[in-house]
Amino acid sequence: MNICFEVNGQRIAWPSGVSVLKDAKRILSQQFPMLRNTTIYEEDARLMGDVMVYPVVLPPVKTKG
Repeated sequence: MNICFEVNGQRIAWPSGVSVLKDAKRILSQQFPMLRNTTIYEEDARLMGDVMVYPVVLPPVKTKG
């Protein structure tokens, strides 16, 4: 079974060799810094075909003004 994160409709592959959600998020945060300010829960994952998808909800963009 494949595992991935879904950010705004885009799927990001789970890093190979990692089995814990916390570690996967830490590794992917180096390439996708927007993941640093998110909370991802294991119970939110859903099975879509043969892929386990973790939805990622990004915080709203803040502007001065």
